[in-house]
Amino acid sequence: MKTDADLYLGLVDGSIKFSDTRSIEAMQNWLRIISYFPKDLTLPWGECYPRIISGAYTHGLLGDWLLTSLEGEGADLDKDIGWFPVPAITPAGNGFVLEISPMAIPKNSRNKEQTKQVMREWMSVEGQKKWVEIFSESSPAAGGLIPDKKIFQSIVDAGLFTDKVRYMPRWYEAVPVEFCEYTMDRFAEVILTPTPSKLKAVMQEIDDFREKM
Repeated sequence: MKTDADLYLGLVDGSIKFSDTRSIEAMQNWLRIISYFPKDLTLPWGECYPRIISGAYTHGLLGDWLLTSLEGEGADLDKDIGWFPVPAITPAGNGFVLEISPMAIPKNSRNKEQTKQVMREWMSVEGQKKWVEIFSESSPAAGGLIPDKKIFQSIVDAGLFTDKVRYMPRWYEAVPVEFCEYTMDRFAEVILTPTPSKLKAVMQEIDDFREKM
């Protein structure tokens, strides 16, 4: 996505293979940075927050929802926490992840109409204003509601809520669940054995799995 956004979309829809030389080349950047990852890869999210605040971890690849958790751990969002958008590696790498999920009401819910009413109230502008106020999270309601904190305003000022940004579907939602889980398992193997030969083998395994689906 940061090397070639169109290449990423080709991997999503299957028009480009993982074993394609362009894919292998793009992933070399990942191999180079794996050595900077924390040694304890099984650490729960909640235990990462104090390490980010203290500076034990330099940064994390996350969305603005993390700010609420950091604030809950005692961080002052106007003083203790900064951010930056992941830069493009090449001019074609201008994609940003759009993390989005649907809200659904069970078909056989006994309280379907009441639930719909709750959802309408919660997703109204007034409801989302209260959400933003309490939880320090941004909302797309009314063109974009943000908490009254400098760090959120700096995100707006950077243009991330405008058409200057090319948003991409996140892998987790963009491909079938079975395929997503398989690729995550294979990439975990690369993290544990970050070598070019392991990466190349894994990329071929992913192609083989997809062809059999």
